[in-house]
Amino acid sequence: MGFFGRIFGGKSSEEAGTAKKASSEWNGPKRGFCKFEVRGSYQIPGIGTVVVGMVAEGILKPGLSFNVGEKTGKVLGIERRRANVAEAASGQLVSITVEGIAKQDMGPGDLLEFY
Repeated sequence: MGFFGRIFGGKSSEEAGTAKKASSEWNGPKRGFCKFEVRGSYQIPGIGTVVVGMVAEGILKPGLSFNVGEKTGKVLGIERRRANVAEAASGQLVSITVEGIAKQDMGPGDLLEFY
């Protein structure tokens, strides 16, 4: 049994290719849905509320909305390693600038769900 036989369980390369296509229906996380674990929140004069944490799941992009209690917030910008970025993926530590939410509305350990 060759290399591909060991990897694909003895199937021919053509059979393995069709099996791989059938099993690869999932194309990654949905853009527009994200979970964010809050590590801290700060009120910075001239900027507003800044939330620091880790993207737990999905892809975080500016413009996404989230709820904290009865209040709704919106992501204005994302910064990673002191540089503005267009999006942040799962596992990245970032700071986000938000509007509509005060520093006191969230704290370490909170899980924000964006939509």
